[in-house]
Amino acid sequence: MKHATALALNTGVSPGVYAQHAKFIMGLGLPVIPVNGKIPCQEHYNRRQGPPTAQSIVQNAVKYPGADMAILTGAPSCITVIDLDTRDTLDEALKYFGDTPMVVRTGKGWHLFYRHNGERSCELPAPFI
Repeated sequence: MKHATALALNTGVSPGVYAQHAKFIMGLGLPVIPVNGKIPCQEHYNRRQGPPTAQSIVQNAVKYPGADMAILTGAPSCITVIDLDTRDTLDEALKYFGDTPMVVRTGKGWHLFYRHNGERSCELPAPFI
C-alpha cells in the first residue's frame, strides 16, 4: 500500500488501518471494506459480487486514506461475529454459543468469531443485548 501511504502523507492525513493493511488481510482470504468508525465509506458495499480486488483496494485506499478497516462477515468471509456490548457477558455467551478460537476485546465488550453456517444477522437474545 505504498501509494496510499504516500498519498496520505502528501495530503497530511495519517494512513489509516485500511491503507496500511487491507491487501494483507485480503491475502488471508478475508474480504475487507474501508470504514469511518463503524460506518462504511461506500454505499451499497453489501451488494458487491465477490470479494474486493487488489485494484479496488488500492483505489479505496487512495480515495479514503485515513479509513479504518472492517471485515465483511457472513457468506463473503464465512465468518459470523457475535458482538457483545458489555464485558460481563463473555462467560455466559461462550456457554450459549460454544467455544471459539478467536475472542477480541472491543471498547465496550467482545467480538466472538465463529464459522458462518448461513445464519442471518439478528439481535441477540437476553442477557446479551
